[in-house]
Amino acid sequence: APPSPAAARARRLAGPGGRGAMATSNDGSPLIDFLVQQPRARLGRLYGNPWTCQAVLRALPPLAAQYAMRLLFAGEAPVEEGLLRGWAAREDEHEGALRWLQDLSILVDAPGPGGVSLDPAFREGLQGLARGQQPAPPVPPNKRTPSAEVLASHAADAWDQLLLCIVNPRAWLAGGGADRGFDLPYSLLVPAGLLEEVPAPESEDEEDGEEGAWPEGLQPLACTPAGAAFVLDDVSSQVWAVARLYVGDDERRLAFLLALAHRERGKGYAIEDGYRELLVDLHHLGIVYIRSPAKSSTFYPTSLASAIVADSPLAEAALRPHRVVVESNFRVYVYTRSRAWLEVLRLFMRVLRVLPDVVVCTLTREDIQRAMDDLGVRASDLVGFLRRNAHPEVAARLATERDKAQTVFDQIRLWEEELNRFTARPALYAHLWDTLELFDQELERARLDGTHLWHHRDPADARKCKLVLLAETDDVKQQLRTRVREYKASRGMS
Repeated sequence: APPSPAAARARRLAGPGGRGAMATSNDGSPLIDFLVQQPRARLGRLYGNPWTCQAVLRALPPLAAQYAMRLLFAGEAPVEEGLLRGWAAREDEHEGALRWLQDLSILVDAPGPGGVSLDPAFREGLQGLARGQQPAPPVPPNKRTPSAEVLASHAADAWDQLLLCIVNPRAWLAGGGADRGFDLPYSLLVPAGLLEEVPAPESEDEEDGEEGAWPEGLQPLACTPAGAAFVLDDVSSQVWAVARLYVGDDERRLAFLLALAHRERGKGYAIEDGYRELLVDLHHLGIVYIRSPAKSSTFYPTSLASAIVADSPLAEAALRPHRVVVESNFRVYVYTRSRAWLEVLRLFMRVLRVLPDVVVCTLTREDIQRAMDDLGVRASDLVGFLRRNAHPEVAARLATERDKAQTVFDQIRLWEEELNRFTARPALYAHLWDTLELFDQELERARLDGTHLWHHRDPADARKCKLVLLAETDDVKQQLRTRVREYKASRGMS
């Protein structure tokens, strides 16, 4: 059973939404999106972690970062805002830099007229970094230290399993996903809203497919609109979203994850007391590697760990190359061996051929609009997904000549506009009125309460008058019938 088309359509029509005002200027940093929405008191505590400060400094626009560094070396003395204005050549650039620093509570008002200074906690964190503060040192390598290839393969395989579980949980179970010792769908993805429980199929015919039937005793699951948006997003946003599920409101865990993101990839680090359970889960997700999750005392950050604080979107090719070529005839070639990617492509494409190294697909109006209606996918999601994962030769061409796939991308947007052209709202059609007086009374009432949609008044015959009312609630029809009965009773009409 697919998610409610009405809910999916509502998400698609609502647009991105729900993000801070600055997020539109820095969509590549999910950490900034998160910090913008935090109250000032909590930001002060988060800035007590120097790795938060370093991640924020990297994500700031160049001018805002320059302001922060100049204020750092100005010391604790307040700086007049007029002096800051002289640091930028243009007024709009100055105002933009100030807005970034103020919205993140990095720049605070200082005592005295017109004075500003860095937030004390943020200043202290940057000072520690300037003095060479580093995360805990790595442990010396040994014969069991994994190679870079092992870490890369572990991260790619684990993340593929996550994406496959979201898009096609039955295929994930059929492939032995539940045997990995990590209850991925029911403990993580369902509470996060990326999967939802659906009714069991009523007949065996509904269970046909290469994955077979659902295991007995398990509630069937299906991808939600949030899950579809997740798999089409860039890797850095995906990793941050998963990390947030484990962090919640625990600032100590957030500090640990940010420090983890700044640790050197491929180096081993001792597992600290109280963090083994978290690190074992992160191992199953590919963010870290632990040789023996139950026994080992060392973990190794993978490329996914650095994605937690990435200051620009990471394509899926950062894990494993998935090269996409979009032709102007709507044919799409995807160079991949990933089963998860095959299932992602099936969300909005028609798969024609699956070869050992390439999947041949075609984009059709029916498949695109089905994904938009059933899963709330937006044209911007699809176009962004195809652009981010373009074949390197295609990506190079985009920078030097007009994108030959632009026709396809424009058509995807037009298909979305077709769905947005009309909206359905519940309404009530009333006709065969007894008198013009009754019709005029109800017409005036509808205009006053905002439920009037359309009417036709025939002065010669009340039976030919028509009125269409907005009926958002079920009692509109009943209320109209009650008023009609009361009117007829007051006039002695049967």
